Amino acid sequence: MAFPEHMDRAYETRWKGTGVIGLVIGIAGLLSIAYWIFVSYLHARSEGAGLASRLLAWNPVLIAERAAFMAIMAVYAGLIVGTLRRAHQREERAVRAANLKSLVVTESIQEMILIHDRDLTALWANRAAGDSIGMKPGDIIGRHCYELWHQRSEPCVVCPVIRAMETGAQAENDVFTPDGRAFYIKGYPVRDQKGNVTGAIEVTLDITARKRAEDALAREKEHLAVTLASIGDGVIVTDTPGTITFLNTTAERLTGWRQSDAFGQKIERVFNLIHEETRTPFTDPLEALRQTSSPASLPAGAILVSRDGTERLIADSGAPIKGPDGKTIGMIIVFRDVTEKRRLEKEIIKSQKLESIGVLAGGIAHDFNNFLTAIIGNASLARLSMSAQDPSYTVLSDIEKAAARARKLTQQLLTFSKGGSPVKTITSLGDTIRDTVSFALTGSNVSSIFDMPDDLSPVDADTDQISHAVNNIVINAREAMPQGGTISIRAENIDVAEGAMLPLPPQRYVKISIQDQGVGIPREDVGKIFDPYFTTKEEQHSGLGLSVAYFVVKKHGGHITVDSEPDVATIFSIYLPAAHAELPATKRKDPAAPTRGHGRILVMDDEEIVRDVLGKILQRFGYEAKFARDGMEAVEMYRAAMDRAKPFDAVIMDLTVTGGIGGIEAIELLRLIDPDAKAIVSSGYSDDPVMSDFRKYGFNGVIAKPFRAEELSAALGTILSREKAPSREEGASG
Repeated sequence: MAFPEHMDRAYETRWKGTGVIGLVIGIAGLLSIAYWIFVSYLHARSEGAGLASRLLAWNPVLIAERAAFMAIMAVYAGLIVGTLRRAHQREERAVRAANLKSLVVTESIQEMILIHDRDLTALWANRAAGDSIGMKPGDIIGRHCYELWHQRSEPCVVCPVIRAMETGAQAENDVFTPDGRAFYIKGYPVRDQKGNVTGAIEVTLDITARKRAEDALAREKEHLAVTLASIGDGVIVTDTPGTITFLNTTAERLTGWRQSDAFGQKIERVFNLIHEETRTPFTDPLEALRQTSSPASLPAGAILVSRDGTERLIADSGAPIKGPDGKTIGMIIVFRDVTEKRRLEKEIIKSQKLESIGVLAGGIAHDFNNFLTAIIGNASLARLSMSAQDPSYTVLSDIEKAAARARKLTQQLLTFSKGGSPVKTITSLGDTIRDTVSFALTGSNVSSIFDMPDDLSPVDADTDQISHAVNNIVINAREAMPQGGTISIRAENIDVAEGAMLPLPPQRYVKISIQDQGVGIPREDVGKIFDPYFTTKEEQHSGLGLSVAYFVVKKHGGHITVDSEPDVATIFSIYLPAAHAELPATKRKDPAAPTRGHGRILVMDDEEIVRDVLGKILQRFGYEAKFARDGMEAVEMYRAAMDRAKPFDAVIMDLTVTGGIGGIEAIELLRLIDPDAKAIVSSGYSDDPVMSDFRKYGFNGVIAKPFRAEELSAALGTILSREKAPSREEGASG
């Protein structure tokens, strides 16, 4: 086994010390001999004899001198031999101790240690090196490291041992083997006494486990980075004082700051929040987090102002980031844009408010229409009994006109009715919109401009209701321009895609935009303009106009929005689903003139005033009328009439009866008695689905309350002219 050079030098130094001691003793012995010879010379001279004779003389005195001298020489020789022997033993023990120490150290450490010559031939290797490749350390000697560990026929390109020998300085590098292991290698040059590099010591540590852990951590970090970049929430990370260290992609989009620009900025500059109500800035967005050690929600009602001034309502939460010692080392904020969510919540609340009002409004309109039926019916009946020159004729006409205006008010109330539905037909809205706008602006100082393409898609809509909605918006726009101006009406086809900022399913829509040049709507009132009875007008207004428009559009499966800038303009936008069917051929239908008839008519209504006026009208036109208060009584009367062979020619049924069977249940029972029975449904709920599709429910005709005498006469004349009632299949298709 070879050892490092410093150990050989120590051994050599110790032996040099021992030689000096022996030399000193030897010189002392020689000096003793010289002293003896000199003393003998002096004695010989004093005696007059020669030195040689003195030295060779054998008298007792001289023999004693010689014996003493030899004893002294023996002592010196013993001292020299003993000194040399003890020195040799000490050096052997020192060498054995050094060898043992070196062996224990090199064989106990985890690092692999090899000593190479200039050709990378192994001169020595420790046990760890042999264990690394399953060999004994002695079998490694004489082999090349790149053959044993890398299965190569030539040295590695990035070998730090070669670089250490070339540069004469320590070198290090990570090296990977073909079997997937990783090693951290340090190379140290070995020099001879002249300072020339004769080889190198290689110290290698197996870092495979560490590298795998680092790779796993890197993959986890990359996965986390991809996750943070992909999630829809914004994420901002800061240090403890509030300096930004990270923004994900969503945070960049919402704040308007790029990660590179935001890094190192204070949180309040990038995450610029203001209070929703007071519009005052948040002094420190992290204040709430600094006061807790657990996740916490930041103050509600926060608006994020982005770098370009865009404002978004956000919901956010945050948490302190803890280090291994449990101390806070930073903060993390997670936030999302809830502007659209808040808007949709308001839409839902608004719809719920309108529906709750609709329950009440529908009942009021139904009862009110019963009263109007009596007023209009009696007025029209009286008017028909006199000539146009009679002074009372004009009075009765005025009564009918006033009642007709009241009828429009009940129609608005019925728009809110929870069960009401529009009577839809496939139609093009171009002419309807033009006629409605022109009529609404008649006699005013406001003009109109239309922009409507020829290829405007048809819609499945109730043209009366859509006209009513447009009329209300145009009147609102007209009143916003007391000094006059222009209203621009634009219609276009648009396709709403998935994820659009509209509460509508993806499909094609017809968009109607109505823009005025008025005073605009104050910011604080924009969210309330569709609320029932809300108005900013000083004069008396019902506050139902825009609410009616809103509910009409909603009942058509559409949506209505408003954008307003005070003192500039207001734009109402109506979105209605485009119809997939083609426009039907237009048929001209002339209104039937009131005519006298004959036959027995059964009237079922729970209101006495309605039964009374219907009886008078029927008698006026030549019919015999009988009356029932509810559906069950009507069915029994109809059966009894058939049994007496005096059947009714037609039945007029009220749709809704308080505390009894209404028209829907009664017609089903009636059809069991007489499948060919002819029935007209009548109701103050003019927007009820039965009224819009009466044949589907088994009726032959329909008449909405309130009605004039002429309208009732026409409805009866129509169904009595038919030989039999249509079947359910005909009703469903028609």
